[in-house]
Order: sequence, then structure tokens, then C-alpha cells
Amino acid sequence: MRKSTIIPLVVAATCLTVSCQKIQEPVKVEANLRIATAQFTDAIPVAYGQLVAVTASPDPYVAALWFRKPDETIVVVRINYARGELGPNVTEIPRR
Repeated sequence: MRKSTIIPLVVAATCLTVSCQKIQEPVKVEANLRIATAQFTDAIPVAYGQLVAVTASPDPYVAALWFRKPDETIVVVRINYARGELGPNVTEIPRR
């Protein structure tokens, strides 16, 4: 009885091992975006321009606010809405 129980487990483990594939390493990209310290911790500067989108973050209770400056630069501000606080850094993405 033991042999009849072990054989299917060994076959299943072998199938799982054989079917696995190595995951390729991600392509390394040179990051040139400007990451700056936020000007305020309690407000979003008017200079960031118009709010154009809000997206969820993989972090719980965090969202990204996307702004468009008058010169078309995109500014990303992160906010933790559970704590009611703005992120310490902002990301600026230039447009060309």
C-alpha cells in the first residue's frame, strides 16, 4: 500500500520539476527621471499644474496623483490616504 501511495507523489513532483522554466532577468533601463523632495508636507503646490489622473499603487492605501505643469512636464505625487499624508518625494517626467 505504501508503494501505491508514493509512486503518484513522485510522478507529480517530477512533472512539476520538469515543467518549470527559468524566468528571464528584467531588462535594466537607465533611469533619468528627476526625483525631488516635496516642497510641502501638507499641500500640493499650484505650480504642479492641473490634476489629470489618480492611480492605485501596489502599496496599501497609497495612490499616485498625476499633474501636468504648464510646460507639459508630468509630476507624480504619492499620497497615503489612510494616514492623510503626502509622500516625501515627487517624480518629474519631462515631455519632449
